[in-house]
This record gives sequence, structure tokens and C-alpha cells, in this order.
Amino acid sequence: MALLKICTLLLLLCHGMTAKLTKAPDVPEYFPEIGGDLSSVTWSHATNSLVKLQDAINDPGLMMLEADVLLGVLTGGGPETIPIMAHPPNTESDLSLQNFLEQVILANANGIRKGIKLDFKSLEVVPIALGMLGALSNQMGFPAWLNADIQQGPVNSTKNPIDSNQFLTECKLNFPESTLSVGWTTRYGIDVFPPIVSGEYTMEMAEGMLKALADNQITQPVTFPVRAALTANSESAILALLEGTPNSTLTLWGPETDYVNVAALKEVVIKVGRERVYMDIPEKLKDQLVDGVKVGEQSGQSKRSLLGTVATVITSVLTAVI
Repeated sequence: MALLKICTLLLLLCHGMTAKLTKAPDVPEYFPEIGGDLSSVTWSHATNSLVKLQDAINDPGLMMLEADVLLGVLTGGGPETIPIMAHPPNTESDLSLQNFLEQVILANANGIRKGIKLDFKSLEVVPIALGMLGALSNQMGFPAWLNADIQQGPVNSTKNPIDSNQFLTECKLNFPESTLSVGWTTRYGIDVFPPIVSGEYTMEMAEGMLKALADNQITQPVTFPVRAALTANSESAILALLEGTPNSTLTLWGPETDYVNVAALKEVVIKVGRERVYMDIPEKLKDQLVDGVKVGEQSGQSKRSLLGTVATVITSVLTAVI
């Protein structure tokens, strides 16, 4: 028995040493089949129940599993509040964060590649949840994103964001292997009264986000979740945001009901590049956008080729004259 205990302790020690060497891969690395085109990544949404989680794990067409995290009670469990998978106003779920993580870890261990995006809905759940993630980080050799709205955004959003300093500090200390998905609260669309169908991310909003990241000395990968309809009107702010954050990306999101200026959004995506833009948007909008971007890219290549030809001809003429 004593020998068994010693062997167990040695295994745990080796396991802990391995944890320090393990780093969650980024999405293009884990899913090389996308060829660096981030718009090809596929998503599940509100994967907040046992059934939805199993369906998402078993769906070969899904890569990233998005789920919401808050403090609540587990169905059939005791009265104590724990991190569960649920979206407000729900405060009960049959799926705890611990179970969610264990099942995704098991799936990946069995060769079913899935990444995760955890959307934190309250500040109080963050330290507890990140403690769980830190304890399991040695087993999480797949993409793991931590998402929260940490800045107030368009259009004059009145929703309080999660405190940026506390969220970033917890993420940096407890799970530095993760990708940070940090964005803005928004007030837009037909769900507000009166409906709002025009708005933008301002330069001040971009600067506020950059300051929060700089103040907390964030060096881990960052993606900025931005509402597609608002991004279409925000080229300058978006470009400043990405230029100010090395190795950062965008994640376009938005509901079916949002009005989106596809032509304007296409221009933003072309400027940024599909290698830096995830598209977690409705399929119809995604198809329109990707098709338009590809046409724009081909047109740009043709123009560059033509300019190159013209430059070659001019050089040849000048050389002959001289």
C-alpha cells in the first residue's frame, strides 16, 4: 500500500511538471485544414446543457464550442451556487463548468478536436471558474478562449461591462495559456426601443480597450469580438485597434435580425484580411460576406498585376530611350 501511494504521488508530480510545459494551441494551429482562413472556423452557440454539449461534440462540422458561464445551481444538486453553463436570466443548469470542461477534455483525448469559448456573464464567477481552468490547464491542449464585455460600447450602451482590470488580472494569473476575447457592451438592433439601425465603434472606444490591455501588460493572444453591423461603419477604429495589438484578430458576431451593410463590412474585412477575421455570424450573412471578400481580393490581385505590367512596360520604354 505504501508503495502504491508513493507511485501515485510520483505520477501526480510528473503530471504537475507537464502542466507547466503545456500551452493551448491557437485555432489555426489546431485546425490546419482551414489553411489560415479564420472565416472558415465553425461555431456552436449557447452550448449550455448536457444535450447541447453532446450534440456539439458529436457534430463533425463544429470546431469551437461557445458556452456561457455564471454562478447558479446545478439541476438535481444541492442549494450551493457553483459555476454552471447558463445564460441570464437562467440561474439553473444540468451542466456545470467542471463537467463541461471534463467532457471536452475527454473528447479531445479521444481524437475529437474541439476548442472552447467561455463567455463570462458576471464578475463574481470569474475567479472561481478560472481556478478550475487553471487546475485543468495541463489537460487542455486545445484552443481555449475567455470572453467578456469589458468596455462600454455603441450605441450609448447602458449595460455595465465586467471590470476590465479584475477580469484581465484573473485571466493573466490563472490561465495565461488562453486567448482573451474582450469586447464592448452594445445597444443596437430591433430589440431596443426605439430600434437602432446605425452606429459605430469610435476611436475613443478603441483607445479605451488598448489602454486596458496595456495597463494590465497583456501579452497573451487577443481577439476582439465586434458586432458585424457596427463594424461596417468603423474601419478607422478597427484598424487602429488591430495595429495597436500585435497578433490580434477580430471575431465578427451578430444576430439574424441585425441590419448589416454588407458592402461596407466587406471592405473592412478585405483591409484586415481573412487570416485575421473569425466570422461567428448567421450563415446567410457569412456566405454573402465571404463571397464578396473573395471577389474583392481577386479584383485587388488583378489591379496589382496590371500595375506591375504597366510598370514593367514603362521601365522597358525608358530603358530603350535612354
